[in-house]
Amino acid sequence: MGLNTDFPMLGNMGSGVMMFGPTSVLGINPILLISPASSNFEDGTTGNWANFGGATLANSTTVSRLGTHSLQITATAAGSQSACNTNFPVLPDTLYTFSAWFYSPVVSRTVWCYNQWKDVSVNPISYSNLNGNQASPSIVGTWVQIFYSAVSPPNAYNTSVWLSVAGASVGDIVYADLISYNQGIINPASWTVTA
Repeated sequence: MGLNTDFPMLGNMGSGVMMFGPTSVLGINPILLISPASSNFEDGTTGNWANFGGATLANSTTVSRLGTHSLQITATAAGSQSACNTNFPVLPDTLYTFSAWFYSPVVSRTVWCYNQWKDVSVNPISYSNLNGNQASPSIVGTWVQIFYSAVSPPNAYNTSVWLSVAGASVGDIVYADLISYNQGIINPASWTVTA
């Protein structure tokens, strides 16, 4: 299970630019697959995230991991609630690492991330981390990072990424921020933020 409560930062790379990912021999953030708007929410929108399973999504300034904005996921029904970012390109037989930070203000909830691989026609192939093997402990009152790595199937050309909250009650709120999906893997403890 990948959990990290520290996130080192680097200096400014330019106005309006925020990137996340591993530092490696390839340099900082070799390939970030999710757009900055869908990663840090500093533009005031929810980026390309869509609700799933009875959740509503909103851009929030209530709390953030970095900057002043985050994605607010509010349960409108009991059960698992999710946000989904759909159909961005990947390469076959390639290793990817996903990371997201979560915050639950008052109610402890377990959160996890997973993705669905798709073929060139965007037909579903399989899931990675579907059962939440990288789920965090129940979180409340602190930012927690969750990450996992997976190799794309040989016929994968697209993926959808999901953020999920388990066992939510109506009205429960969880925040997500600094979401990244990168090609390759490096220990996320060495990841950097450039804002």
